[in-house]
Amino acid sequence: MGSRKKADFAPFSDWLESDLYFSPASAYTYASNVRKMYRLCEAITPDALDAFLEGQRYPAPYRAAWKKFGEWAKSKGIEVASPSPASSLGSGRQRLDCSIPGSICDDILEIAKSSHIPMSKIAGITWGNVVKHVRNGAWEVSDPSEPGSYYRVPIRPMERVEAWGFPEGPSPSDSFIPVIPGGAEPMPYRILTRILATHKRSQTQH
Repeated sequence: MGSRKKADFAPFSDWLESDLYFSPASAYTYASNVRKMYRLCEAITPDALDAFLEGQRYPAPYRAAWKKFGEWAKSKGIEVASPSPASSLGSGRQRLDCSIPGSICDDILEIAKSSHIPMSKIAGITWGNVVKHVRNGAWEVSDPSEPGSYYRVPIRPMERVEAWGFPEGPSPSDSFIPVIPGGAEPMPYRILTRILATHKRSQTQH
């Protein structure tokens, strides 16, 4: 029975690897999360999906997996229900859990300072904007609001931010700074700037 259930989501897992270049481990995790949602939801409806996400301490990985599952289903001409946007951060308790390690705060600040990218744009870019071809010792980030414009960004801080946010590697649609590691939603600009400001104050006090 267990093998049959795993096989049920094999086409989705294969699509993640072949079309989105997910690693086998990441594709397995996404398929497992979708499988769990199917198993625990009485019906696949927006309300049932919302209830499931609200019951998870860390709902973002499940939401990310379901988003990709919806994309796969749509490519096959199949419509599946989606959770409402309001459930993306889970409960109020989950919203308070938003945090960024101090070392990653330093990396984000270094990226902003050296590349002159406004923090408002950093909060809005995705990994699809990041061009990893090394040019003069740097990567590039395309400006989402000005097509054809690029910022040169330091490689090492970018790699550390990537490893923190998406240990298995991000997909192009993933936010540069997720609300929680592995999450589909971006860290809100106000929360991001508040976290960075608090970090900078703590550094000056030492």
